[in-house]
Amino acid sequence: MDIYILSSGRSNKQTTWASLPRDVQARTKIVVPHNEREAYKAFPLFSTPPEIKGIGPTRQWVLENSAKKVVMLDDDLVFAMRREDNPSLFQNATDAEVVKLFKDIETHLDDHAHVGVATREGGNRNTEDYILNTRMMRVLAYNAELVRGHKLKYHRVQFMEDFDMTLQLLRLGYSNLLINWIVQNQSGSNLQGGCSQYRNVQTQELAAHMLKEHHPDFVRVVIKQTQVAWTGMKQRTDVVISWKKAYSEGATKYGSR
Repeated sequence: MDIYILSSGRSNKQTTWASLPRDVQARTKIVVPHNEREAYKAFPLFSTPPEIKGIGPTRQWVLENSAKKVVMLDDDLVFAMRREDNPSLFQNATDAEVVKLFKDIETHLDDHAHVGVATREGGNRNTEDYILNTRMMRVLAYNAELVRGHKLKYHRVQFMEDFDMTLQLLRLGYSNLLINWIVQNQSGSNLQGGCSQYRNVQTQELAAHMLKEHHPDFVRVVIKQTQVAWTGMKQRTDVVISWKKAYSEGATKYGSR
């Protein structure tokens, strides 16, 4: 299984890399734009060709150039375990627990086309070990061979490309599995580097409407107010997605797989 951290403009702050135990780091490469290779030379790299620009084309290139199983990680992640005394609360994950997580991802890619890891935000509401057919973000694992076989594309929208891929697979009847016995969190959205280099209110709005155009029966465009997640933005155009409905209709049409 290939493990990749996708990064840009953050060579001096590799939070996800620092959160990985050495055993996992040894299997991990950082995917960076071609023109940032020198800045990231301290890390094992998988640099994209010069013509690959933006997060969607980068994810597509990784899918097309990876092993059968692939994990893509955002570059600003930390991991937390549910507490035994109260599983709705969390504590920092140990190295052994993070190693176990990546083994679990690899195992479940044998019977699921796509696997993710739950977010700490809202993680207190559902404490089951695994959740089926729901949102995946920030940790995205695929049976890349299967995705390539269906010729699914990651670069149809500029942002929320992860949601688009999840919906494409669910609508083909491929159930996803969200690992929930451990969770991941990030330091914040729209921070310096990453997609914040070219994402703004206008491009976010366009991506939301494009996502709805691709999946009109499963995506609703809404306006969300925010004070924390998006620095300097009091409101943004976002989406509400019917994940389980997408899978249900896909499974009805193609069979559950």
